[in-house]
Amino acid sequence: MSERTIVKFGHQAFQMPASMLYWLTTGLLGGRALRVLHWILWDAHARDLWPGLEDEPTDRIVRIVGMDLRAGAGLDGDNGYAGLRAALTEFAGVGFIDDGTGSDAVRFLPMLLEERPGPHFDILLPRRLAEENRRPLGLFALLNMDDVRGLRQPLDFALYARACQVARQRRPQFEITLDETARITGSPQVGWSTLSGPFIGTCVRVARRTGARLLVQGWCGGDHAGIDRLLVRVGVPGQPMDRRFRPQLAQRLFEVDKTGWRKFDP
Repeated sequence: MSERTIVKFGHQAFQMPASMLYWLTTGLLGGRALRVLHWILWDAHARDLWPGLEDEPTDRIVRIVGMDLRAGAGLDGDNGYAGLRAALTEFAGVGFIDDGTGSDAVRFLPMLLEERPGPHFDILLPRRLAEENRRPLGLFALLNMDDVRGLRQPLDFALYARACQVARQRRPQFEITLDETARITGSPQVGWSTLSGPFIGTCVRVARRTGARLLVQGWCGGDHAGIDRLLVRVGVPGQPMDRRFRPQLAQRLFEVDKTGWRKFDP
């Protein structure tokens, strides 16, 4: 049976809980740090470090070979280990994220404890991170490190992860607002004229890296003048996609694949 979505199985695949898809891409981390973070999560899955339901989640210190981490995250082009150290240090700067419940902030991100000779890195996987990843995960996105290595901007990671989450559904699509897009990209301006370039550029990078096809509908939902909401449908080449969209105010339609993007009429 041919694969219908961008979901890929195998050794490079790993599960990310749905609860993590949003707080990882709020604009707090840059693209390099996000690639390092995804490799750490992949490594924890590959080494079976997350607790089962019968186990109590706890803080856990793991030792990672620097060369493996640098290569796995696609940082081989960096100058020595400077890029890796900078990415790990970035975690320490945003290690506390408000969980939205009004309680004290909780620690989500892995923290660099100490660099050892070799170099090796002792990294703390916090209890809350283990708790989010304890098995069974339930609803999750199936990501792939081969794809992650080709992502560069925070918006790349946001759209890729959400596409992977819906890809196994009967109707693989998700929505994102222009306000959220601006927050992820760090743009001080919320307008389609400002954000259309970064958004379409991200769609092209995700499509080229994964082989996915994306159909994008932008329309005016009333939060801002002009386009302020976006619907993304996900598929793969050779598989039919529903090209019908409900007409919306100020609607624009785009099709994206590994060759680039183009406007289309349904």
